[in-house]
Amino acid sequence: MLAFPYAMEKAGWALGGAMAIGGAMLFCFTLNVVGQASDRAFELASVGMAVVTEGSYQEVTGAVLGKAAGKAMTWMLTIYLTCSNVAFLVIMSDQAQPVLIDRLGPDSVWTKKTVLVPIFAWGIGFPLSMIRNIELFSIPSTVSQFGIFYSVAIVAYYGFKNVAANEDNPGYGSLVPYKFELDAVTAIPLICFSYQCHVTFPLVYASMRGKSLGRMKIVNLVCIVGCMTIYLVIGAGGYVMLGGATPDDILKGICGSTGYFNKSAASGDGCCMVRNGSNGTGGNDYLRDDPSHDPCSSRVEDSVAIARLCVLIKVACSFGMITFVARSCIQSIVMPEGKKFSKKQKFGVNVVYVGFCMVVAMFCPGLADALSFAGVLVVVIDLIFPGLMMYKLNYRSSSRGAATRRFVAVVIVILGIVIGGISLFVTVQQIVDQIGGPPSGAGNHSANPNITALLLPPSASSASGSASASASASPTLVSSFA
Repeated sequence: MLAFPYAMEKAGWALGGAMAIGGAMLFCFTLNVVGQASDRAFELASVGMAVVTEGSYQEVTGAVLGKAAGKAMTWMLTIYLTCSNVAFLVIMSDQAQPVLIDRLGPDSVWTKKTVLVPIFAWGIGFPLSMIRNIELFSIPSTVSQFGIFYSVAIVAYYGFKNVAANEDNPGYGSLVPYKFELDAVTAIPLICFSYQCHVTFPLVYASMRGKSLGRMKIVNLVCIVGCMTIYLVIGAGGYVMLGGATPDDILKGICGSTGYFNKSAASGDGCCMVRNGSNGTGGNDYLRDDPSHDPCSSRVEDSVAIARLCVLIKVACSFGMITFVARSCIQSIVMPEGKKFSKKQKFGVNVVYVGFCMVVAMFCPGLADALSFAGVLVVVIDLIFPGLMMYKLNYRSSSRGAATRRFVAVVIVILGIVIGGISLFVTVQQIVDQIGGPPSGAGNHSANPNITALLLPPSASSASGSASASASASPTLVSSFA
């Protein structure tokens, strides 16, 4: 979510908006396909032709496409989810660190990443990972929605409150409707990541009270449209505010009611600048928002600190939910078919898994590159596999409608291959550029634009207008857009 203004800056406001709308339509469609495949999987299980214990994505894939496809999905999900959880811990630390440094000073032990990551892993992530029923995530997920709305409102407020004055910001340049260049390609996987909720969808659907695909389609539509609206608002607000200086995390760009981000500053993380209108220059000169005029230090405004806290809470909920799904994948790998972990085994797996994620988050220097490669798996999970399942579900039917659906399925698979190939190419190109490397201390904000979208999944309001059965699933599903 916080990277959507960056996508707008890379692709242009019109092309970026079109991508957001097109992505919403495509991913809403493939979610419905996964729902149909889930129903088919349970039908096959009821007659002994498949083994379905929890209704997870890997079980659904195995039931519809065969055991080999199910195992491939299990391994892909395990890798992807683990990378995601490592990144969630890093992002929780990153959201808290600037606020703590501002309040406690840079020398405080409580501002160190090696202290913050274990606190978030065991104090927040582990308790949430012990929730036994994914339906229970609807409680913290619903609470976290309000924080996301607040964060979006903060960005929109600073972006639109004085549009004309925004053009005076350093590095602003101009707002362009579209960009047809290699750099614009980075917006494609970013937007794909933003609509990712296929991983948890089957489990949410299977746990739904009064399970009904028709109701779930309504939930899907409401959630996708809600998320798309949030993306467009925060994307436009952030891009209008900072223009060509938009960073990959828009909260970096707001240091207070008059503070703006300077991406070209001396530090690798940039600086916050403040408009100074008291010296007769009409407010067009910029000074560091710090009494000491330290080249790259600034105070974190209270409103932005609250927004960071909201993001932290949202990511913590995602960590717990993703761990729930990752444990299901590990269960499929290590346990005999149809068998589940006992309570003690679940506890032990959670301890080892959370501990592993914590250690990697604390010390792994190559996390960003690993996550970029893992991002290619998202396209396979969200587009290629649903396309294959759609084809298989309509394979034996001779009706005209089935023929049309098979054609659409082939198009989705081809589209997934193309997007996956582009994502892989861009990732490799970025790594090659990093090997050449910017000058020491110059920083590189655009090195991994995919990461923030993956690590900071969006949220939208729950489908409160749906039936009560749908309402219990909606906030959980929305929170899983990762």
